[in-house]
Amino acid sequence: KLFEFLDEPGRQRMMDLAQRQVFPAGTRVVAEGEPGDSFFVILRGSVKVSVDDFGQEKQVATLGPGSFFGEIAVITAQPRSASVTAAAELELLRFDKVPVLDVLKAYPRVKELLAKMGVRRSEDTLEKMMDLGQERVLGIEAGLNLLHRRHSLEKPRWWPPARWAPSPRSSRNSMPCG
Repeated sequence: KLFEFLDEPGRQRMMDLAQRQVFPAGTRVVAEGEPGDSFFVILRGSVKVSVDDFGQEKQVATLGPGSFFGEIAVITAQPRSASVTAAAELELLRFDKVPVLDVLKAYPRVKELLAKMGVRRSEDTLEKMMDLGQERVLGIEAGLNLLHRRHSLEKPRWWPPARWAPSPRSSRNSMPCG
């Protein structure tokens, strides 16, 4: 599904870039905070997506065959926003950043769609993490604002949620939880 917006030559160029990789269950494929030099498409198996919650790992998603991950870091040149671990034996296609961005120069619409999917995924993660402290939320919010600015995306109507705004009585380190 990821490549359905490419024409046949574009799909072929992307598949020529793909590197097949296999990971045993429990293997960390990417780590939150590391540079994003590639993105992945799951062929077989599943992964757990997790984020650091003040030193504790919090699972925010499970992805299976046909899903992809790592695109946000590739498109924005920002560090990885989550860790991804093989939940079962995993077979992936890996696409390295530089050649992918070269191909996407000819397909700006596909790059825009990838960015929108990444923003949507980040927003979903953000909603799941509303119980985090304000500094974590502000960091995620800053990342989403960067994605919106870089890709001229329209912000959702609920952006930013009023409940994140500190009250005049609250300090920078406190956040209302709902």
